Amino acid sequence: MKQILLGIAITLMGGVNLYAQSNQNITPFTKYDYSTRSVDQETIGVFFANANPDRDYLINNYNEGFFVVCGGQMIKTPANQEKLQDGTSIVDMGGEVGKVLCINGANSDFNDTFNVSYPKNSGDITGWVNLNWTTDPNTTPTDGTAEDPNIHVKIVMNVYAGSTNIFKDENTFDNVNIVVKYDGKAYSTEKGVKPSEFYTEKGNYDITKWMTYEFDTYCENKATSKPIRLSLNISNKGAINNTTIFIKEITFTKIDPANKTGFKKSFTTITATALTFNESDISNTFKALNGVNLTINRPMKSDKWNTFCVPFVLTSEQIDVAFGEGTEVRKYDRTDETANALIFAKATAIEAGTPYLIKPAKAENKYIFKGVNVTTTEPAKVGNGDIKFCGVYNQTNVDGLATATSHVSGIVDNIVKRATTGTSIKGFHAYFSIPNSTSQSTEAAMRVIVDGMTTGIEAIDGFETTTPTRIYNLSGQYVGTSTTNLKPGVYVSGGKKVIVR
Repeated sequence: MKQILLGIAITLMGGVNLYAQSNQNITPFTKYDYSTRSVDQETIGVFFANANPDRDYLINNYNEGFFVVCGGQMIKTPANQEKLQDGTSIVDMGGEVGKVLCINGANSDFNDTFNVSYPKNSGDITGWVNLNWTTDPNTTPTDGTAEDPNIHVKIVMNVYAGSTNIFKDENTFDNVNIVVKYDGKAYSTEKGVKPSEFYTEKGNYDITKWMTYEFDTYCENKATSKPIRLSLNISNKGAINNTTIFIKEITFTKIDPANKTGFKKSFTTITATALTFNESDISNTFKALNGVNLTINRPMKSDKWNTFCVPFVLTSEQIDVAFGEGTEVRKYDRTDETANALIFAKATAIEAGTPYLIKPAKAENKYIFKGVNVTTTEPAKVGNGDIKFCGVYNQTNVDGLATATSHVSGIVDNIVKRATTGTSIKGFHAYFSIPNSTSQSTEAAMRVIVDGMTTGIEAIDGFETTTPTRIYNLSGQYVGTSTTNLKPGVYVSGGKKVIVR
């Protein structure tokens, strides 16, 4: 079974004797402060064949921060250098995350999943890879010991292991060891990182979940001990090809031994703009996030009314930006039982969780919303009477939406019609909840009135319910209607084989 190991190590290397004062930041900020860097390719300083860089080379060629890569295959197969360089860059993830260092594997589907175009490795990398960041040889303190470490190291990172990548699974993505060593000898080992830690309990990647990994170390007072080096070890061959690694922060701090804090690993929610949700997903979940940009894969038609429901507010200006100027929005106002009509009134904004009819000025398969405040508001059921207009964020089986006294109805064959048992409605759509006491003839005769005028049902798109395709394993067992959370393997769907990687 393949395994991938991300290792973060501090290696002590040789240099000179000057050192920083207590509690002083000794990070080479010109190179490692990614938040201030321009969005561009990040140059890898040099490649080494061995697991450890050549100390004399680093000292003689040091230039305000050194980013180097180790790996025998980098020298034996020089093309690997160009492949890795092509996918190493500074990217802007927006939101609170901002600009970060990104190493984007050739086979990672991060770009497709989040609708971004971050540079990618231009081909598969063979063998293991160590990514290394060194301190300044002239400011690395040498007055610490194993008993009294005096350098604090911190890295803030996020790892994406792919929507169908076996490396994200806990059983195939081992713990990472934090190894502090010098002259090839280990100083200490701590529990490390596994990509499954950046995923939810349901196995979904969380782009807002960032890990802070920090610990104390020291540099010996001898010629072979400087500079120190933070090393991110991707030791399983080929693992880097399927993975996207984000480094938000790297810091080295000279501390007083009396202030040592030891090893810490913690997680923080940091919002980014690269958020994407799909109407066909069954497990869209939302956190309260402010000022983010996000994409919803939700096709709409420009010549018809579409149902629409999202967990964030859209102002009239934001509606025009996302859907085009001239977009029309209508909110369900009431049911007129005497006229057997469903009445919609004009709306100038969209409220979180409220379902609407919307006629966009531009027909797209996906829409991007900028600077919105995402809420945890549940989809609402609106209406003044027994008939409600209801939104959904996930593709949902209609059987779960029905109650003991009501059923789900949509527009089927140009009439308002009860949804068939076992069908589903897609996410970010809406449906009507109608009392079971309503006769089929009354329901079929219902009219939709927009702005006081009757709108033909054929002019409304988006109520259609769909029958989900059932998926089976090779043993004939039913495993659901979505491949999202399935283990890698071969399945059968609609009479055809489907491979989940």
